[in-house]
Amino acid sequence: MTRTDNPRPPFVVFDLHDVYVLARHALTDPDPGNHVLTLLPGPVPSLTSPNPPDTRNAAVAGHSPDPQRVLMVSEPVPLPLTDPCDPTRSFIAAVYRGLVYGHNWLTLSDRPSGGLDVDTFATLPSHHAHADAGHVPATLDLDVLGPFDGQILKGYSWNGWAIPAFDLPTVRAIGQAIAGQAAGPDLVTVVEIGDDATVTLVEEAGTAHEHRTVIEPDADGLYGLGAWSWCWSINTTPTLPDLAPADLRLWFPWRPARAAAEHALASSDQATVEYPAGASSSEPGLVLNITPATATLTSTGHTSPHAPPSDEHTITDRPLRLPDQPAPEHDTHAVLIPAVDIRSLAGRGIDRCAGWLVLDVWFDQPGLGGVPLVVTGQSYQRDDLDPGSVTWRPALLSCAEFAGVYAGEIADGVLSGSGALLARFDRDTVGAMVTISALDPERAGAVSVQAIGDSVQLLSTAPGEPGGDMVQMGWAPCHPNGMYLLGAHQLTWKEVTPDA
Repeated sequence: MTRTDNPRPPFVVFDLHDVYVLARHALTDPDPGNHVLTLLPGPVPSLTSPNPPDTRNAAVAGHSPDPQRVLMVSEPVPLPLTDPCDPTRSFIAAVYRGLVYGHNWLTLSDRPSGGLDVDTFATLPSHHAHADAGHVPATLDLDVLGPFDGQILKGYSWNGWAIPAFDLPTVRAIGQAIAGQAAGPDLVTVVEIGDDATVTLVEEAGTAHEHRTVIEPDADGLYGLGAWSWCWSINTTPTLPDLAPADLRLWFPWRPARAAAEHALASSDQATVEYPAGASSSEPGLVLNITPATATLTSTGHTSPHAPPSDEHTITDRPLRLPDQPAPEHDTHAVLIPAVDIRSLAGRGIDRCAGWLVLDVWFDQPGLGGVPLVVTGQSYQRDDLDPGSVTWRPALLSCAEFAGVYAGEIADGVLSGSGALLARFDRDTVGAMVTISALDPERAGAVSVQAIGDSVQLLSTAPGEPGGDMVQMGWAPCHPNGMYLLGAHQLTWKEVTPDA
């Protein structure tokens, strides 16, 4: 390995999906000694395996976004896909997590202490695109418009946004969708399509500042409408290899989970999580214990002068309870979630929100020795209930968080993660809640209901927070039927009889 005085180590990047195809095939080899990729020397290193799937996929070429910091090797370097000591930190586990996060690149970087670090990331700036950068099919959204079928420049972005191209019928559909949007007189955008298929983008149309841009088709007849200028986000990439859907999704309240992770980091002694075949994890983190009945997170930290006992830092998941829901069929498992993974999710506004730590779990991914793959995420609100999939019936409801009895509807037979009813209300009833909840804003734990456009925001005065600081509990967007699913998993809605 070459070393430099540059504080950022030399590195090389590879197409993550190509690496996944190569690695997945290597893991099918009956000889565990072939569960390895090899980093080959070259002007920019490449990756191969002892038994590639075919000649077309025999190797994955490396790329160097920074010619001054290219990772160089003088001889082939074996990279085991598995880790018998800690499968959760193996090469293949990093590949799996990158796929789940929607990343496009795998990076190998020189570790100062020796060896290579493996990581993944989403996109490179478009000016780093190499000559053979390709397009892949995708569906894309433009703010609230979409999805639209198109092609994207894979692995590259403009200011973090996708770089798309569309066929002519889709360009026409996008233009019609934009025309249907309300806009100020100085912000009108028009997509013109001439009889000769000439596409012209007209911005600030009809004003003294009108600007017209002719968009030429590329070699495949596709038009880069809004590429390098509009905020296109990727909805799906249907042709890229991916993991199957998770076997299990768990929901834990964010703030207690974050506190438990910080407890682990502050502790001087850590519990070890034991896995099959003598493997283990011992770094600070949260132990996810999964049984057919429930799941919990517990700090690995033992008692220390700077942290309370770890049994005070156990959080139970909050599953949605549906009528006639079959019992889970998975076995009992324990797996470590590093505290640094939880901390990396923080600092994006969610620490001021009573949101959720979301854990997606796969039980039988190849190369992990039976240890579950767990991928962490965060969410301000839950999406695990389809309002159209349950039966709703009228009810009178109250909750402990603010005064009043309200006419609404409840999801028949469904209980929230806190064991309360799931309730929804019309706009007028929500308006009454806004008024009543504003009467007691300073009490610790008091809930405030605020209407913002077509959504409703729930805020709570955090216990122990100075100055009555408010924590966002979540949002309730208006359903197309005009109802708001208010306080799901947050408010303790209970049905009351008319004479109560």
